[in-house]
Amino acid sequence: MKLSFIMLLIWLLLSGGSQMLKAQNETIELVMKQNRDAWVCGDEDRDKKFIISLSMGEVKGVDSLYAMQVWLRYNPEKVMFVNLLDKNTLAEFFEIKGINVLDSGLFTAYAMTMGMNQATGNKPLIAFEVRYLKDCPDSVHINLDDIEFDISKSFWNRLNYKDKNLIVNIKTKETENSFVAVSFLNDTLKEFDEDSLGFITIGLNTNNMARVDSLDFEIKYKSNDNFELTDIGLFDAGLTKMSVDSIIRTEDGDTNRITIKSRLLSEIGNENVMKIKCKQVKKEDDTVRLDIKVSRINDCSCATSFKGDRMYVLSQKDTTKPIVIDDFENENNDIDSYYDFSVGDFVLKSKRETMKEVILFDMMGRMVEKIDIRGNSDYRISGQGYAEGIYIMIIKLHNGQEINKVLIKN
Repeated sequence: MKLSFIMLLIWLLLSGGSQMLKAQNETIELVMKQNRDAWVCGDEDRDKKFIISLSMGEVKGVDSLYAMQVWLRYNPEKVMFVNLLDKNTLAEFFEIKGINVLDSGLFTAYAMTMGMNQATGNKPLIAFEVRYLKDCPDSVHINLDDIEFDISKSFWNRLNYKDKNLIVNIKTKETENSFVAVSFLNDTLKEFDEDSLGFITIGLNTNNMARVDSLDFEIKYKSNDNFELTDIGLFDAGLTKMSVDSIIRTEDGDTNRITIKSRLLSEIGNENVMKIKCKQVKKEDDTVRLDIKVSRINDCSCATSFKGDRMYVLSQKDTTKPIVIDDFENENNDIDSYYDFSVGDFVLKSKRETMKEVILFDMMGRMVEKIDIRGNSDYRISGQGYAEGIYIMIIKLHNGQEINKVLIKN
């Protein structure tokens, strides 16, 4: 019995010693990391500042940490070290601490005690507040050049630098003013003069907070023999607030693109800036959809959101009749649609599946009418009660498929 107790005691001592030896042999990782993001295009005093810290896990009393000093290299054209942050760090234990800029791009911080107060705990070793000096998004490199400790030899021998280089990405902050919107003044162009000419007006909305100096517009439309977009020129506010550097026309299959490269001379707040002359070549029933968007903006802009628009150009032999067209991006031809002039009805014919329901919306997204078709393959909708304008028709089939049509009445 006595022998068994002695053997158990020896085993416990050996086991504890083994665990202690294992702990003493474990590597300690010194980690540098970013603790707060930095932004441009926000508050100059708050958003451009970020925090970096050095950590190495838990420091115990047996580690005997009495002093430390770190050297960091950086680009002084991009950042400036502002403050040493000792609160909630191990540097908080020390009476003497400070920071120095030794030369351009080399920064040092130190902390030490004159008594017996050693630093202990599982906190960051030290932290710094850094200010970004530029106005454009960029990447900043902070490099750990060297570090020294007054610490136990056992702790020092196990210390390893996990990563001496920290990359801080400075981003553009999104705000309510960080948008650029380009739009058409009207939803449709359907009136042409005696020379078969009509005009399309383009509006622009931005502000100084978005820091927009130059931008490109792109107008896209499908090739069409009935229309020609000819002269493009500045109009209204655009005459004094912007300039056009070039206009580039390209073709990609059956899609035409017009790119307008421009520069802003002053702030433009939801104003008309350009006019496009549209010539009606043939007076035939036809419709073309135009899409406009911002395709490029200057570097160092604060704009993070871009809004575009669309409109329709209509050509008809009889300007009193409405027409139905397929949506620009809808390649589905399972539904035929046409206008029956004899009775003033829109006729829908499904080639395969029976139709279940038709829902009509106006351009504001408001539902105008919902019609239960009850499994018919052919259906007529009276066009007499609709006001002039553009309507979206959603046709639901019994197989669950939905097909979109655009209904234009003028």
